[in-house]
Amino acid sequence: MSESTVLTGSASHETAVLEEMVERDVANRFPTISHIDVSEALRTGVVFVDVRSAQEFAVSAIPNAIHRDQFEAWLPTKGKNTNRLLEEASTICFYCTIGVRSAKYIQYLNSERYPKLAGKHLCNLKGSILAWCFKSVNDSSLGLIVPSTQSPTHAVHCYGDKWCVAPDGFECCVFPQDDDEKEREDDRWTRECLIQPETTNLDDRT
Repeated sequence: MSESTVLTGSASHETAVLEEMVERDVANRFPTISHIDVSEALRTGVVFVDVRSAQEFAVSAIPNAIHRDQFEAWLPTKGKNTNRLLEEASTICFYCTIGVRSAKYIQYLNSERYPKLAGKHLCNLKGSILAWCFKSVNDSSLGLIVPSTQSPTHAVHCYGDKWCVAPDGFECCVFPQDDDEKEREDDRWTRECLIQPETTNLDDRT
């Protein structure tokens, strides 16, 4: 596969579907954003920031990741970070379900309407939490945790049925929500990030 490959070590249908979604909905739509895969993120020693809703984050997260709300509480004021973790981090890696919301969030942070994180490399995790799940299949030291208890879990919130492509051994969960509710959530997300939607399909929220 090309250099844009997100996952390794699996030839499953789920892997192919996720690869296709990431290429179409993330890499091709956000060419100016820096995208890195799980292996590169692990080598770099990034700080992970989960941009999903608090409800999604509560189901499971990448170990040691901080939620968007906490990240925003720590953002620089008067040119200085208010938290040592952010002060010392050279690379901050954002993720969501497959990478669309996190790419939009990086656009938001890079916009002139928001204070820039001077000297920080802001990047998007290719395939986001689902890619992390696939990487965990071959590396038991990774996995997911329940943030409130720090206990390991195999549950992962996949936002909607269309994105339930986690590998065997992981349990996809989706909160009941009709399409109108999803559209309203997308509108709220777009307003918060000050980014005009590029398309109107449901893929914009993952």
